[in-house]
Amino acid sequence: MTEERNPAGGEDTSWLAQYYTNSKISGDLEAPLPADGPGPIDLLAAPAGAKYDFTGQVGLGGMKIVHRARDRNADRDVALAMLQKHAPRSSQERRFLREARLTAALEHPNIVPVHEIGLDSDSRPYFTMKLLGGENLHDILGRVAADTAYGKQYPLGRLLEIFLNVCQAIAFAHSRGVVHLDLKPANIQVGSFGEVLVLDWGLAKLLDATGGPTPPVQLPEILREAPVEGVVRGTPGYMAPEQAQGDFRALDQRTDVFALGAVLKAISHSQPAPRRVPPALEAIVAKAMAREAADRYPSVTDLAGDVRAFLGGYAVSAQSVGVGTLFWLLVKRHKAVATVVVASVVTIATLLAVFIVKIKQSERQALDTLAQLTAEQAEKVRIGRYATPQLLTHAQELVRGFQYDEALAELNLILIFDSNMAQAWLRKGFLHLGRLEFDEAVRIFDRVPATARRAKRDPILRPGEMAEKYQQLTPATGVMGYAVLQQFITDLTSKTNNFTAEFQEMALGQLFQQLNRTRTITGSHLEFVGAAIGALNPPATNVVCSFQIDEAGLTVTIKGERVTQLAPLNGLRLYALEMAGTAVVDLRWLRDSGLHVLDLTGTPVKELAPLFSLPLTQLRIVNCPNIRLDQLRNLARLEKVVVSPPLVPNVEKILSQSRPTPEVVSQ
Repeated sequence: MTEERNPAGGEDTSWLAQYYTNSKISGDLEAPLPADGPGPIDLLAAPAGAKYDFTGQVGLGGMKIVHRARDRNADRDVALAMLQKHAPRSSQERRFLREARLTAALEHPNIVPVHEIGLDSDSRPYFTMKLLGGENLHDILGRVAADTAYGKQYPLGRLLEIFLNVCQAIAFAHSRGVVHLDLKPANIQVGSFGEVLVLDWGLAKLLDATGGPTPPVQLPEILREAPVEGVVRGTPGYMAPEQAQGDFRALDQRTDVFALGAVLKAISHSQPAPRRVPPALEAIVAKAMAREAADRYPSVTDLAGDVRAFLGGYAVSAQSVGVGTLFWLLVKRHKAVATVVVASVVTIATLLAVFIVKIKQSERQALDTLAQLTAEQAEKVRIGRYATPQLLTHAQELVRGFQYDEALAELNLILIFDSNMAQAWLRKGFLHLGRLEFDEAVRIFDRVPATARRAKRDPILRPGEMAEKYQQLTPATGVMGYAVLQQFITDLTSKTNNFTAEFQEMALGQLFQQLNRTRTITGSHLEFVGAAIGALNPPATNVVCSFQIDEAGLTVTIKGERVTQLAPLNGLRLYALEMAGTAVVDLRWLRDSGLHVLDLTGTPVKELAPLFSLPLTQLRIVNCPNIRLDQLRNLARLEKVVVSPPLVPNVEKILSQSRPTPEVVSQ
């Protein structure tokens, strides 16, 4: 047989001939079609816009919307992604097409495949992907923790196999010069038949080519992302420190390693109690989530290697183990052999001297077990002391974002690692104070003697004594009256008691969020909210708070030149808020209000970022010299903005790219 080579002198392709043999067919396969009827090609939709039938909505993100669509040509269901609001030549359009091209370039079994990228009949870009079934890992972990029967489908071993599939996908992306930068359980889909896919590459960064064995992903210059230092994009809890600081140039493969460590942490802590996380797995998580990038695993492959070693019963590189632990791992890997050896030894020993051998064996087993427990306890303390400062910082960030339940869970984890950490006990105690859980607060403050009770003749009320006081004042129904709540706020903010501003804000934020979300909004409740605003703004004089409820919702008006504190509004659903002439600067307390109309006239407000997620349609910012006007473009639903006359041209220019363009009114 003569060897054939392609004309360009490349590799031998003659073996492909076996797949191109002529079919042995005599006659026509089917009857001919009528000459004047439609042909098979007429089944294909010619224009791009007519190719898909939309049958539902799959998801909605900050930038794009994903439809369920029927591909007429392929006769299959696909997921079709489009921009929510298309603005030609905008940064959104560039980010959308960058995500589509990057995802399409990363062809891997564990990365969601892109079928097509194109323009519809209105010249709007879109791309189609495989329509996924199953559940995302975030939902799976939540159900595992809550449902024991469901958890049997996902034991720790299976969850770690899913994690290894994710590592394979990310290692492949890194080999092509792409880092994901938004890895979290919600972006990991587990199919009905065990397939694992990594989704949402919208924040991905393309690294500079390194000359590795795999060709890097190439993008046109117009789609390349320009570094923007100081801009933070990602998911809290899964962002490495350099990402949380907005250090764009520092983001690389080790940033994804940190996020994978956070995913592994979520997996390891999803198992229902009383199962304990293995120390080896805790060590892997601690190394992957090290604060300094140089202290993390150098690559995803190294991280996956340690997880595979753990699954196989071997020691991991992140954990220093002794001879006893190595021996125990050897026994676990060879249970059958170990069982036979032990049985033989016991049989021979029994024949020689049953009584003596049993005593020595029991003594030896007790000593070995004690040594193992001591080593594991020491390792737990070492890991805990290394990880708890980072966890405490994260817990404080969660509190600042009003995610109190998550912060409490983080503090509980810290105290598992280090039960003597006074700062964690204090924050946990003040959170329970804000939740009106005084029994638990008393128990916690007793762990920190300096906060439990005062010395004789000391006029300062300690947190532990305050918890005991309101423990006694809580009625049998458990529902505390508004008058007692007002006294609780007074004690909490009293200068005599001298609680720090951080602890005051923590307890007050938790208190008002819980009350405003769980209690019926009656006239008495609103009167309490108004009184609380007056009490928390002691420098202000003539503070007036009025409330009006109509078909649109609740309208709140606050007047007072020195009013700065809005904590009582935390968690309260509002339609409109008027606070012209106040001294309010911090708008974080409105983040969960659902606000539509806001009047900031004459206030020193600077940052509008807390309003970005609100359905705000009308905004008055007359005589607001400090306000960042460039942030107006981030208010996606804004319809009307009222400003001072000199600012009209500048505001109109800033909002000119918004669709629809808000009305700018001079006053």
